[in-house]
Amino acid sequence: MAWGNGMRPDVWEKFRDRFGIPVINELYAATDGLGSSFNYNAGEFTKFAIGKRGLIYRLVRGRTEVMVKIDPDTEDILRDENGFAVKCAINEPGEVLHQIDPQNPDAAFHGYFKNRAAGDKRKIKDVFKKGDL
Repeated sequence: MAWGNGMRPDVWEKFRDRFGIPVINELYAATDGLGSSFNYNAGEFTKFAIGKRGLIYRLVRGRTEVMVKIDPDTEDILRDENGFAVKCAINEPGEVLHQIDPQNPDAAFHGYFKNRAAGDKRKIKDVFKKGDL
């Protein structure tokens, strides 16, 4: 078994064959993020996938974890005519956002050590309605 933070598709099978590894696990996460995604790959089905979310996951976490559209050049969140984020359709690329309780925003993400401004910059306001985080 191998674990890593991502492997290019052109090396994936070469790596598996060279080292005789039947299972490749990938993870994507960040210390300043509120979620993560994993890809357990033991065959063709999930080869090259990046943490796909299935129906059950979306039913359980769909209210607190949402994919939104971004501008591919600026990486800014795309907003509609009312100024709110535009949700992605299933299998459409975008950026994952996690809901934070606006009454207690530091409970989910404490921010960066001795740099409150940088921590606050990671929190996006007015995403789907006024006042949400």
